[in-house]
Amino acid sequence: HKTMDLVTLPDMIVLGLVQGFAILPGISRSGVTITTLLLRNVEQKTALVISFLISVPVVLGAVALDAGTILKFDPVHGLAMLVSSLLVGYIMMDFLLKFADRVDFSIFCISLGLLTLILTAGYYII
Repeated sequence: HKTMDLVTLPDMIVLGLVQGFAILPGISRSGVTITTLLLRNVEQKTALVISFLISVPVVLGAVALDAGTILKFDPVHGLAMLVSSLLVGYIMMDFLLKFADRVDFSIFCISLGLLTLILTAGYYII
């Protein structure tokens, strides 16, 4: 499996192209990018780190496109949203990277899929 220093330019070009499929409804950007890297023989933890890193420009672009909506919030509320999302995002990335060290990616996907189904079923039952 490839580590960070063995990931090639063709790997990154394919990754950038595949990431574009995330504009389709129901397609997970991180799911597509991680799966692509795994199929290109990149080790699991490296695939997660790269996927997280390439999400930064995507998120910043989305924020720039929605700046008008964001500016409608009270500055204190806007700052609270920014800080809380930054904190929770950082904590979750740390958790997922540690989780990935212990669990195979396929089991990771199945676990989160089952959790999603359970939570969705609970929503429709209530």
